[in-house]
Amino acid sequence: MPIENYLYPVDQCDVDKSRQKALDHYRQLRSKCLEAIRGSAENSIANQIHQLTWNSAVFHALNEARRIESERKVNGAMWNLIVDGYAHIAALGIRRLVDHHKDSNSIKRVLLDLEANKHLISREMFVCYDGLSYDHEAAELRRLAARDPKSLGKATWISTTGPDAGFNSKLRHDIFDSIADGRRKAGRSQPISAEIFDRLKAMLNSDVVKKVCTMADKVFAHPEKRASGVPVQANYHEVIEALGIVSQVTQFISATLLDDAAFGSLVATPQGDVFEHLDQAWVRKASIDELNSFWNDLTASLDLWLDTDGLLKG
Repeated sequence: MPIENYLYPVDQCDVDKSRQKALDHYRQLRSKCLEAIRGSAENSIANQIHQLTWNSAVFHALNEARRIESERKVNGAMWNLIVDGYAHIAALGIRRLVDHHKDSNSIKRVLLDLEANKHLISREMFVCYDGLSYDHEAAELRRLAARDPKSLGKATWISTTGPDAGFNSKLRHDIFDSIADGRRKAGRSQPISAEIFDRLKAMLNSDVVKKVCTMADKVFAHPEKRASGVPVQANYHEVIEALGIVSQVTQFISATLLDDAAFGSLVATPQGDVFEHLDQAWVRKASIDELNSFWNDLTASLDLWLDTDGLLKG
């Protein structure tokens, strides 16, 4: 989805004129990061995570079906294709999400960009980046003074934006308290804690994430780089654990560090019955002979690729 424009121009934000240029840079950084996370690109980080969690949910449900009906015969070639397909999709997908290359659309790249510009993330910028007042108590007093006396005792709407939105200003202060550098005195210039970035990087560099990435690199993409005797094949529990770590870091960066949307749910709501026709045979017995004929014709046509005589002719 497109990233919303800011409601208030920089010069209407509660930031000293000498720091308005820094605020503009902070807003550009924030918008860039949000565009990577939930922007309109098909490969946005959110889309990548939703697709991976959907595929994981479907695969594990099918795998559970095999456990529930362990005595039921399943075509081995079909099941191996499903297993291998999911392993490739999951490992390569997680590998993309933690890629540090500057051109990649990954949560690792977003995290590194934020860390490189952490000098812009002060309490003042975090609270006041789009029109909120830094002094939440004064903002609340202004709101109360401006209310209609006839509204007393009645339900009323309270603004969540602008200089009189004291409740949201207080909420931003509370959030920043949890990520601030506690060694510095609370105030407009108090910076974000560098330990936050170290902690998030450590999560994305955890042993289980590295194992899944190594599997993507040295089992699927470049098996020739695999060292002899080094186990790099992650199991499905480790793949799910790695995907959970990536999702949790993304949620924290989006909802907390960038004060934006949070995932309501990771797995998309099915638009139909996920298990419809799962109780049906893949093909009827009467079709097996026709499939055998198709298989023979297909393999014969692929074998024609082995004829290289035409490559020697001009």
